[in-house]
Order: sequence, then structure tokens, then C-alpha cells
Amino acid sequence: ASDVYKRQHHVWAKKFDRPREDFFKVRDEITYDIIEELNSTLIDGHTARASRASFKSVDAWLLGRKMLRHGFRFNRADNQIAIDIGHTILQIEPGSAVVHSLLAIRFAWMYRANWSDDPEEALRQAEAYAEKAISLESESSVGYSALGFVRYSKGHIKEAISLSKQALDRTPGDAELLALLGLFLQMDLQADRSVEAMDRALRANRNAPGWFWTVYGDSLRIAGNDDAAVATYLEASKRGAKGVSLAQAHLGLAVSYDALGRPDDARDQIAAAIEVFPKISVAFMRRYKPYTDQDYKDRWLATLKRLGLPED
Repeated sequence: ASDVYKRQHHVWAKKFDRPREDFFKVRDEITYDIIEELNSTLIDGHTARASRASFKSVDAWLLGRKMLRHGFRFNRADNQIAIDIGHTILQIEPGSAVVHSLLAIRFAWMYRANWSDDPEEALRQAEAYAEKAISLESESSVGYSALGFVRYSKGHIKEAISLSKQALDRTPGDAELLALLGLFLQMDLQADRSVEAMDRALRANRNAPGWFWTVYGDSLRIAGNDDAAVATYLEASKRGAKGVSLAQAHLGLAVSYDALGRPDDARDQIAAAIEVFPKISVAFMRRYKPYTDQDYKDRWLATLKRLGLPED
């Protein structure tokens, strides 16, 4: 397998020495390995490998990759496509804990981003899929991570932190799990611990996606380090943050620029956030960010409103 267009050198090679009767098994293994390597820049490598371990067939695993790609586009249409693909996979492999966990996250996003006509039902389904993932594979991190995200979406931050730690107990050092822990700690205004978790996440994944940097910027800002937060938010866009994650980076820049005495730049960032994600508003962020300290949340929202973020 060659990365012909970008680097002009081989990025994957492997020797297979097996009995002839293992031909079809080896064929499937080659398919797995090539796709993992060639897609490692698109989807976190650990996620890919964890998913592979839970699938029995190439077809189901390929659908799982497709589900991930649509989910990571962070819009209503692709979120629904990801859900539909997940349901298709469960017809093939009903016992996949990974697919149940991914469905939990997609339904939680339906609730968080208001992509459902019945948000509470979406949240109920998210919880059911996450709990099913745990019952299917209690020693795996995937169900605990998904249930933590659902609890976070409901505003139950202490529970989300606890579940995130249980996930990390099962998969120590995983970058995505560390980043989620950083996010949940941030919602509890444990800024220093959140920054520590994000430092570890970024060391664990040198090609971390943009949302890691948005979360990291928010944690630095809450910790009072606006200069570092500005540099981190700017990195988020370079690292491919999109949709609501990129809009949040712009909002973070707005608040940090305001704190640094740059009100014009702050207002420009509010405008950029609206351009990236037109439905963003004070009301949207009030629901989207479940901070445990209501006084802090009210002050933060008041700053965004003063800088030009619309109420609805």
C-alpha cells in the first residue's frame, strides 16, 4: 500500500505466511490492515482498531468505518445516515458493543445539537444503547465512554467523570478517552485537572482532531491563561475542527480576546462563529454547555451576548 500522492513512499507492508486453507481468513485480514493504515489520518487509529476487534466480518467492519465518517461530519443529515448505518450493522452483528456505543453517541448528539423533533426520546435511546454496550462487553471501555457522554449530555457531570475514569481503567492512556475526561472536568470547572488531561491526550495522539484543541482552549481560558487559549483555539481550525466545534473555538477566541482588551477582534470572532454554524446562539449554548456552576455559566453567556451573539 503506497501513499503515492502525498509522500511517494510505502506506508504499509506485511508478510503473511499461512496454510493454504487459511486463504479467505488472510484475505480479510489484509483488507482490514490496509484500510486501517490508509484511513488512520481520517479516523483515530485506536478507534479503528478497537472497532475491528468487535466485528466478525469485513462487511460489518467497513460499514462501521462508514458510520464513523458520517458521524464525524457533525450535521443533522450525516448524523441520521450514521444512525441508519448502525442499525444495518446490528442486523448483521447484533452483539456488537462498539456499534451500540456509537449509536448511543449519535443519539446523544441528536439531543445536544437539537437535531431531533423529540430530544428527550433521543436521549432515552442514547442511554439504552450505551447500557446495552456495557452489558455486551463489560470489560471494554466503549460502553462506559458512551454512557459518560450521555450523562454529560444530560448535565450529570459527576457521573460522566466517574464513567470516563472507568473507561480509562479499561483502556489506559487512550487519547480520545483522556480528551473526554478533560471535557467533563472542564464542565465541573476543574480547569487545572482538565488541562492536565488534555496535555496527556495531545501527547497520546500527535495528530489529534480539531475538537481536542477546542476543548483544550476552553480549559486554558477557564484556568485564566487567555494568551495560551488564543493560540490553542487557532490551532483547532488548523487541525480540522468543523461545525459546532469550530464555532465553539471562535466563541472561545471572542471571550479570550475580550479579556485581553481586544473587543473588535472579539466581535469578529462572534461573527465567524455564526458564519460557521448559523444556528448558534445564547440559547443554544445554554443547553449545549452543561457547566455545573450556574453563576459562571450566566457570566459566560452574558459576555457572549454583549459581544454580539444573538439570544435565539
